[in-house]
Amino acid sequence: MKKILLLIILFLILCCNFSIYAEVSYEGIGDVDKLVYTINRQFTERLRKQYGLKILSNTLGGPHEKIEVIGISLYTTQLLNKKEARELIISCFESYLREIFENQELQSHLCDSFSLLNLELDIYVNNKKRDSEKFRNLGMVGIRSGEVEFIVFNPENSPPILSDEYEPYEEALRIVQEERKALLDASHDFFQCILKK
Repeated sequence: MKKILLLIILFLILCCNFSIYAEVSYEGIGDVDKLVYTINRQFTERLRKQYGLKILSNTLGGPHEKIEVIGISLYTTQLLNKKEARELIISCFESYLREIFENQELQSHLCDSFSLLNLELDIYVNNKKRDSEKFRNLGMVGIRSGEVEFIVFNPENSPPILSDEYEPYEEALRIVQEERKALLDASHDFFQCILKK
C-alpha cells in the first residue's frame, strides 16, 4: 500500500506543474493544526530558498489534541545520487528536528513519547526531462520511523520500483558527519598549504 501511495505521488509530481504555495485557508481546522501547518509552511519556505525544494503535502496525526506524527513531503527538480540525497535529507531533517523541538508553543501538544521517530520527511525527485537513464537515479529519499529510505523508480513502470534501500538514521547521520569532517579537514589542509607559501 505504501509503495502504491508513493507511485501516485510520483505520478502527480511528473504530470503536474505545482506552484510554490497556494493560498492557505485555515477554515475548519483546529488551532493545533493551524500551528503545525504554520510551522511547516515557514520551514518549507526556508528550504525552498536554501535548496530549491517545494512542498507537496503536510502530514499530521494523533488523537484529539495530542500529536503523534508530523511530516512534510517535498520535491526537487535536481537529480540526486545516493550520497547527495543522504546529505540533503539529513540536513533538512536536522533542521526540522530543531524547528519542532524548539517551538515552545507546540511542545504541550506533542504526545509524551514524541521523538525523531515521530517525524517524517520525504523528498521526491521530479525529472522534468524524463530521460530514462537519468531517471534511473534516485526517485525519492525519505526518513520515517528512524530509517532513511532510498527509492529508485522505473520509468517504464514494470516493475514500478527498481530498488528500495534502507539504512538506520543514526548510520546515515554518522556518514554525513564523517563526510563533512573530511571536507573541513581537506579545506583546512588546503589553506595551510597556501599560508606556508
